[in-house]
Amino acid sequence: MELSNRYHIVDHPSMDDPMLDEGYTRKFGAYKPKFQGSLPGYYPFEFKDYIYVILFTLVTCGACLPIWYGLVEGAKANSMQFSIISAVIFFGFYFVQALATYYGGRLKKVVENKMIQDKLIEMEKKEAEKQKLLAAI
Repeated sequence: MELSNRYHIVDHPSMDDPMLDEGYTRKFGAYKPKFQGSLPGYYPFEFKDYIYVILFTLVTCGACLPIWYGLVEGAKANSMQFSIISAVIFFGFYFVQALATYYGGRLKKVVENKMIQDKLIEMEKKEAEKQKLLAAI
């Protein structure tokens, strides 16, 4: 068996594929929509989101620039105090990031569980309505 044939097998769709029967096939001169679809869960930025990004960027710069300046001045002095302060700042920053990741992950899990429960309730209501309609027939 040749390598080129073995690694380039193309699986052509069969005629039993339901998407071919029920799918959309565009005919010549058919209407072609001008809009583009969006991904599920995609929400474009609003004005308040830009304000949040700018605000958080300014707060981060306001906190990091004095620390950076102090570390540069400490490095000029080349002292033992500089090494200790640098290590404390590094581990403190790491600790804050770990806490933020942990609590952010917990919050995301809570929100996702609530959304799943809401979706299950919605699906149960739809199923109950469907059963009512079927029972009425």
